[in-house]
Amino acid sequence: MNNNAKKKNKAVIIAVSGVVIAFCLIFGIVALVKSNQKKKSLSSAESTEDGRDAKATDESAERIVDPSDYNDVVEFDGEKYVYNTDIVNILFIGVDKNGEFREYNTPTFGGQADVLMLLSLNKSTKQCTILQISRNTMMDIEVMDTAGNVVRKTFAQICAQYAYGNGKHTSCLPVKRRVRELLYDTVIDGYIALDIDAIPILNDAVGGVELTVPEDYTWIDPSFKKGETVLLDGKLAEKYVRSRDTSVTGSNNDRMQRQVQYIPAMISKVRKKLGGSGLYDKFYPLIENYMVTDLSADRIDQLADYNLSTDEIYFVPGTDKEGEKYDEFFVDNYELQKILIKMLYKKK
Repeated sequence: MNNNAKKKNKAVIIAVSGVVIAFCLIFGIVALVKSNQKKKSLSSAESTEDGRDAKATDESAERIVDPSDYNDVVEFDGEKYVYNTDIVNILFIGVDKNGEFREYNTPTFGGQADVLMLLSLNKSTKQCTILQISRNTMMDIEVMDTAGNVVRKTFAQICAQYAYGNGKHTSCLPVKRRVRELLYDTVIDGYIALDIDAIPILNDAVGGVELTVPEDYTWIDPSFKKGETVLLDGKLAEKYVRSRDTSVTGSNNDRMQRQVQYIPAMISKVRKKLGGSGLYDKFYPLIENYMVTDLSADRIDQLADYNLSTDEIYFVPGTDKEGEKYDEFFVDNYELQKILIKMLYKKK
């Protein structure tokens, strides 16, 4: 994909943006919900008075992709590959906004997609792989009117694509399209979006998350000293996974490293704390108003028992540049293709 930079000023404040808890939620529920046979839908895609969410629900059917679409042979570095149809891909969107999800009449009011993760689940090996995408990735995004019609495209950070929708599903669907485009038309089978307020709620619901601070992050909080083992309560967890210093070019990459450190720690605590029962009843009522998903409880139930290894966490490769206003991230397409071949394809 061709990426042409627009220069912008670098911000000089400490930003606290992003949500990584989407991944933690899905792994907690996916790994443990199997024992709970309730079939109540987790989907928030219900009709609204103006019908916009109903339309989004119909459009979300595009996630059901026939594996025969991936029979084409791909050549890369002299080898031939075919798509691994055992893979199920779920997109996680962390929305930089407080409060409950709602539809807005005016685009740009619904927040930005500050965290983007592709979770790839292999149905045969029961292993999962994460691909984390920088919010600052520069690409063509769709600008939409209040009716959801695309009126033009603009070259901007991928995180802004969510803002150009009206919130909820009408924002998630364009983000899914952009991620699919970025990843060479990779199938995305569904999405889950969570907002900022879900972080402390879920963190405290499991009694806090313990981790060892790898670098000196006392600029975030005095307790975040290098080498210190810290039990994160909800507020500290939010600081740990959200904070970045926008006066430093590329600070989002450091934040993403903290996010992927937090994920396994959260998963471990969920499993240790709650075992294999009662998770659905415990968590869903707490965060249902802070979550948007097109996955049903049945679909999530089918994703149970997958394992995550820290060796299976990747970042879309590229280069950070100082723009006129914000950091801009430009993807190394060759290196990205290498990662996608490893994650999603198998030799023919």
